Amino acid sequence: MQYKIFLSDTGKWNQLHKGLDPLPDRLIFNFINFHSYIDPYVMNRIMDINSALYPHEQTIYYCIAIASFIGFIELIINIWYIIHGISYHPKVAFSLLITGLTTEISTGFTTFLPFLL
Repeated sequence: MQYKIFLSDTGKWNQLHKGLDPLPDRLIFNFINFHSYIDPYVMNRIMDINSALYPHEQTIYYCIAIASFIGFIELIINIWYIIHGISYHPKVAFSLLITGLTTEISTGFTTFLPFLL
């Protein structure tokens, strides 16, 4: 593993790069437009709630946001169980962790945030 230090022009930022990329976000939108059958402008309106023109675009976004919220709740419940030492079946623990992570990676970690406004 290589370590690289990047300095900006002003010299204020030091960033340590270990060669790891961040987690991909909102993979489900890439799968929806897998074969490029959908116009990219329509996909932009589905991916951003503020640019939606029609009610069905908002409905698609909110359905994906609900799935993102459910995945987030599964992760929070699992972390809470682990921190407080609540004993439960290991199969339940791994299933909550795996389904929560896969749901969050596929739908996005921040997709449900408009619900909290």
